[in-house]
Amino acid sequence: MAITSSAITKCAKSGISQLLVGQNTTLYYQAIGVGNNTVTANESDIGLKGTEVSFKNGNVSYFVSPNSSYIAQWNSSWVYADLTSHIFSEVAVLQNATNCTGQCLLRGVYDAVTLGSEDSISITAQVSVTESS
Repeated sequence: MAITSSAITKCAKSGISQLLVGQNTTLYYQAIGVGNNTVTANESDIGLKGTEVSFKNGNVSYFVSPNSSYIAQWNSSWVYADLTSHIFSEVAVLQNATNCTGQCLLRGVYDAVTLGSEDSISITAQVSVTESS
């Protein structure tokens, strides 16, 4: 499975900038979702584009990597029945998993994966901020 496109959305760029200066402190992203669309990701995306989507509360973490990058991470797993077509080809991180609303941080498109009845897929999305020297 190879990533074919990804984008940090305009909304996320604005939100991250606001967080850095202490504004809009209620802005955070807790949901990760998958869908079945293969349209190239771009910064105007507002969520998943698939005709079938499945969201979950992401297992959210934050850490500093060995190269001093600041990493925000979301991950979850999906099974065969989570999309009726069983075809997974896009991932997004949003604010709310309950009703799939809120601002979209990122959307990524990858080579389609078709799950068999006993299969599952685990996806991890990361945003990395690296200090330059």
